[in-house]
Amino acid sequence: MIRAMNIFMLALGLTLGGFPSAYAAPQAAHTPRASWEVVADFPFTLKPGEWHGWTLGPVSDDGTYIAEVSPSTTQGVQDGSWITSRVQQEFSADLQAWSDVLRVQLLPATTNSVDVMIRVYAVAPK
Repeated sequence: MIRAMNIFMLALGLTLGGFPSAYAAPQAAHTPRASWEVVADFPFTLKPGEWHGWTLGPVSDDGTYIAEVSPSTTQGVQDGSWITSRVQQEFSADLQAWSDVLRVQLLPATTNSVDVMIRVYAVAPK
């Protein structure tokens, strides 16, 4: 029942020179398949250093989640900034139940806020 995943990491301008003038959007580490169900798709402003979170549903062993977190623009993004995301199980005392929760963080804590698009896929087992 317990599964831990570090599902997606996106580096934002790790070079000292910053973003190239003809910025190309980062490529995901996977190619979405037609069988993957989109369970979340929304814009959000990440505040640096904070773990943002969204409940995806009750804990289940029947599949997994894959998250894409992409900056909407590179304007104002500082060199050396990065986004990390994971899906983890968390217990809600209010609901008295375990849930799968997407957590996303922008680092380092001294960077500017970044507008992102977040898309989460549910992937059923084969």
